[in-house]
Amino acid sequence: MKPRALLLAIPLLFGGLTAARPAQAQSYLNETLSQAICAQDWFQAIVVLEEMKRVLPNRAERLTIYQSQLQNLADRNVFMPGWDCATGGLPSATSAPGSEPDPIAVAPMGTFRVPIKRRISGIPVVDVTFNSSETFEMLFDTGASVTKILPSMAQRLELESVGQIRTTVADGRAIDSDLGRLQSVQLGDLIVNNVDVTFAAGTNEDNLGGMGLLGQNVFGNYDVTIGEEFIELRER
Repeated sequence: MKPRALLLAIPLLFGGLTAARPAQAQSYLNETLSQAICAQDWFQAIVVLEEMKRVLPNRAERLTIYQSQLQNLADRNVFMPGWDCATGGLPSATSAPGSEPDPIAVAPMGTFRVPIKRRISGIPVVDVTFNSSETFEMLFDTGASVTKILPSMAQRLELESVGQIRTTVADGRAIDSDLGRLQSVQLGDLIVNNVDVTFAAGTNEDNLGGMGLLGQNVFGNYDVTIGEEFIELRER
């Protein structure tokens, strides 16, 4: 079947199933998606995901992200020889022959993989985008309950204080910090909205290597696995 015909046929088939038996349609979509990904048929997987967004509108944002990752693989004609798809997701993609490796990772739905840039004293450093506009390096601190940013970061984000909060710093001192709220925090493919952060005037930014601390109010609802190259956040 030609690609255009496939685009037309799949929604018609799945639409009929959804109208009659929504649970059966969802199960069928899951199975069809799994088969497409196991076959590394990125185009068909993208089409199935489009129908999934109609069946599962509350997951449309995540499914769109997943589509874009698969589209990247399709555009680069990526094929992973010897891949065992029974592992539940795609490993780091191997580029098409003749091109340089590209460390793209596509995780199973409900799982987010965050590239680790490097480590400082064993703590992973990751890129985090605030308010869809500014990206900063942050320390992924599993011991921090609240995300702490630097005063210079708050200034770049034009973040206003909405109150004061007392926090404890690494040396045990309790200090008064400003409390602000970010519209969004993006960590890899994970986007969390309305995130509270703290920032304290007079902070010695060099003590943290010019980076803030990403706290559990961003990733606390996920099971965290810290690997060599990626942090995996899996929905509970």
